[in-house]
Amino acid sequence: MSPISSLDAPSLPPRSAAVGSAGADGELAASPDQTGDDPGPGRMRVAVFSLRQIVGAAVAQAEGAAIRRALADAYGDQRRAADELSVSYSTLRAKMKRYGIASPAFPR
Repeated sequence: MSPISSLDAPSLPPRSAAVGSAGADGELAASPDQTGDDPGPGRMRVAVFSLRQIVGAAVAQAEGAAIRRALADAYGDQRRAADELSVSYSTLRAKMKRYGIASPAFPR
């Protein structure tokens, strides 16, 4: 059985250059098509992923989106955003740093 399988692109995040690891934003990067076959429109070839990689990427994507939304709802107030997310201020700051999220500037 080949380690390459043909899957719908939206169903699996792209694969990272370092096999088995997710990037800082939780995204996995694309792998080259090793067979030379064109998988067709709307499809890409990806290597086999572990369940841990898939879950890790999904969690990172969801956390980043939730943080961005909470910051927008709190008009950039990180303490209010942390309260809205039910996490400590230091946890919010650490996750913002991990995902490269800057607090939006809102005019007062």
